[in-house]
Amino acid sequence: MLIKAVFFDMGSTLVYDTGLRRNFVEKLYEKLGKNYNVSREELEKLFNLWDFVPYREGEEEYWDLFRVMLLLKRLGISPAPHLVNSVYKTIVEIWVESYQIEENAASTVKKLKNNGFKIGIISNAGSYDSVYGELEKANLLNYIDVVIVSQAVIWKKPSPQIFRIALDMVGVKPFEAVHVGDDPVADIKGAKKAGLWTIQKLRKDREISPFADFAIEKISEVPEVIEEIIGEKLP
Repeated sequence: MLIKAVFFDMGSTLVYDTGLRRNFVEKLYEKLGKNYNVSREELEKLFNLWDFVPYREGEEEYWDLFRVMLLLKRLGISPAPHLVNSVYKTIVEIWVESYQIEENAASTVKKLKNNGFKIGIISNAGSYDSVYGELEKANLLNYIDVVIVSQAVIWKKPSPQIFRIALDMVGVKPFEAVHVGDDPVADIKGAKKAGLWTIQKLRKDREISPFADFAIEKISEVPEVIEEIIGEKLP
């Protein structure tokens, strides 16, 4: 069999946003508003700055715990350790609560796993805890062989390093793996440059990448694409 592993992106691929901005504002206002001079309007603006890290020099990732420190500093609140840790736990809860698994994604992952494929997650995210929580909520943890999150390995997609780490963790060569994702640069160009097969999950606001080997509209189409690559029908 040519393909031995299938990797998935998380956001807008396996899971979708069901109100992250709203939950971010309301949960943090509930957390901070009573004891600090914090408004919903301020939190709304800071949501837009969540991924802006002034110290960034390249494509390195930063832990959401550090982003919490920046958030508090921008609010004029001292980033004391106990408060940072408490708010970070709330951030993880917000991310887990705000994402739901795509229709048929769970059954697709289970089908691929039951057919002998290694299943991995390669996600650009500031918290391994959040990604783990989302997978746990979707009851997928028992079907996943490895979870590679940029916060844990430093490198972000499209860096070839994050893909190489994922390949090494499951013990396959690049040509033996498929990566499924929605972002034409981070997911598709990045995976193709690292030597993997690529399947782009299409979105209305994203153009199809010239690096995409295949394009799909639904996660449930992935097994059919793999059948085309390997030239045989899956049971």
